[in-house]
This record gives sequence, C-alpha cells and structure tokens, in this order.
Amino acid sequence: MIFGISGDISELNLIPEYPTKLRSTNSLFTDRSLFPQDEEIGAGAAYIEVDAMDSMEVVCPTYNMHNNTNNYEQLIVHQVSDLSFMSCELDSRSQAFLICDSPLATTSTSHVIVFHQFSPLPNGFEYQPGRSYYLITTSNGSAEGINNTRLGLCVTANMRLRIDVRPLRDNSYLNSEEGT
Repeated sequence: MIFGISGDISELNLIPEYPTKLRSTNSLFTDRSLFPQDEEIGAGAAYIEVDAMDSMEVVCPTYNMHNNTNNYEQLIVHQVSDLSFMSCELDSRSQAFLICDSPLATTSTSHVIVFHQFSPLPNGFEYQPGRSYYLITTSNGSAEGINNTRLGLCVTANMRLRIDVRPLRDNSYLNSEEGT
C-alpha cells in the first residue's frame, strides 16, 4: 500500500510525504527511529500526524507476473481500538478498512481517507480532532492467512499505524459560540 497526505481536499492531491508501499519490508514499519518512544499507546509502532480535512490514500500492493510468487502479500487492513492495536488482535469493534486480495491486479485497489468529523456516508469513518486512530493487519501475507484475527504481519513485520488527528488550531468557532 502507498500512503499519501494532502491538505487540499478539493483536488485530493496526495503529497509525497509518505510515498511508501505498505509491505512487510517497508521501512515505515521497521525504522524504529521514526516511532514515538515515550507514548503509552503505540511506542514501537509507526505513526503519522494529520490535520482535520487532510486526506490520505492507502493503496494495495500489486506485483507483476515476473515477481517471485512467494513475495506476494495479501492482507486485510482493519481500523481498530487502541487495545487491539497494542495486542495485534481484532475485537468486535474492528472494522475492515481495505481488502488487498488481488496482488496481480492491473490497477491498484485503494481507499482515500478524508479526516473529517462527520461522514457524508452512513456508517462511514469519522475522525475527531485531538484523537488517535489505529490501522493494523493481522493477516500473515498469504491467501490462506488473509482472514487471521490475531498476530500475523502486525507482529512479524510491525504492520500497524497510529494516526493522530491534531486538535483544531482555530478557536474562532468556539469563541463565536460562547458569545451567543
């Protein structure tokens, strides 16, 4: 998968802040110097910070026929609770976020997240400023292990990501509400 972030929602331009593929060999998950070390939740895991109305695209990995078939990774990414994030185990609140089960597809499957407080879609994901959200895969990378509900690449390759939505910086909305 590829991550990209954008602050311009009108064009959904994805800036190359995170032009990396979300595979088990990706340095996003292995370079521990990028991880928060003093956080209670998520120490030792990849994280990014976003602002309200930023967007991020998550893209499934694709391979060509000439790649070694042992290197194809198939996985399901879930949005999970903080406890599931720490334990690498899905629970009843975990929601499938992206299914990557077609490694030889000619076009990549992707999911664009817009970090807005209210989803325009029923049952859509909503992201509140000042909160953290968590993505993991408990799949082991193989077609047979794509539906694993615990451990998998979350443990063996640290494939988990904490997304922190920064608090709103503009207090004008709050101030106008107080004056009424």
